[in-house]
Amino acid sequence: MSKRTVQEEAAYWFMELQDDKAKSESYMEWHRWLAASPEHEQAFNEMERTVLRLAKSGTRPRLPTQEEMQADEYDGSVPVTDFLRDFDGHQIVSQRFHPRYAIAAGLAAIALVGSLVWHVTKQDPLHGTYAFHTAPGERQTITLAEGSKVSLDADSVLNVTLTPERRSLALVRGEAFFDVAKEPARPFVVSAGRTQVQAIGTAFNIRMSEDRTVVAVTEGRVEVTPTSMPELPVAMGGSGIHVARQISAGQAVSYSRNGHIDALPAADATIAGNWREGRRQYLGEPLRDVLADVGRYTGRRIELAEGPVGDLKFTGTLRLENSDAWLKGLSVALPVKIDAREDGTVAVTMDQAR
Repeated sequence: MSKRTVQEEAAYWFMELQDDKAKSESYMEWHRWLAASPEHEQAFNEMERTVLRLAKSGTRPRLPTQEEMQADEYDGSVPVTDFLRDFDGHQIVSQRFHPRYAIAAGLAAIALVGSLVWHVTKQDPLHGTYAFHTAPGERQTITLAEGSKVSLDADSVLNVTLTPERRSLALVRGEAFFDVAKEPARPFVVSAGRTQVQAIGTAFNIRMSEDRTVVAVTEGRVEVTPTSMPELPVAMGGSGIHVARQISAGQAVSYSRNGHIDALPAADATIAGNWREGRRQYLGEPLRDVLADVGRYTGRRIELAEGPVGDLKFTGTLRLENSDAWLKGLSVALPVKIDAREDGTVAVTMDQAR
């Protein structure tokens, strides 16, 4: 079997992710494929744009006739234009088979892909599985078929599964703000790292980093449940089950990797969604989490030295369009050294002289 082209792989993944039976393993494999090469992401984005253009046309592509396929005996010995113009002295291109399709086999391939796209875009949008991702520095607003809106921050990945009984979302990485359409009979549940958040007619922000997940509510209430931290046995005074917490508007909590839960100041909830307006505000934020954000906007790999440097607290405003300049000037605000390497990586270490 011949090796598939990048475009064919992109088409395969596009169709694979439209299947409402797609498993989480498929999404993870797709993410690995995207990350393997910038060419992969470009091909997938082109596939998505093609889908949108074909969907807007509203017509299903025509497959070539058997006669057209039989007439396609092009062997490359003459220019395509000459082949189309004359075949054994006869005009082989009918008025309904325009030369722009080049040869019947090419039309067959286009029609096949177009038919698949037509089928996908005609599916019931209220039920299905969808995947969204943003590139470094890119932000996107998504309106789901049932009316909810999701603002997806830079370098983020979101999977959405809509069924008649439930709206299930998974924030794989990055950050997102959710403005949930009220539909009590169909729960809206977001999984993020080791945390599950169920909306109760609300708007909230989820921000993921390597060490913790922060949930901030700006409207209504959510119920936050740890999904994989160790349960406290009854013998040790626990209930033996994970405990859900309700968070109301103006409140924010942080769930760390080791299962530790912290209530955050009310100001954290107030400023949580400001990134949608092009700025981030930090109040005593650990430097490691600030740099994780900066990495998503610049696309740079930021290596943070081990030790106390990641625990340094930063208070201030980051203008997203100036993330690179902010990173270069970080040593003015904090006792750190910034080393920009030739490969684009930025190393951040403690400045022992300060």
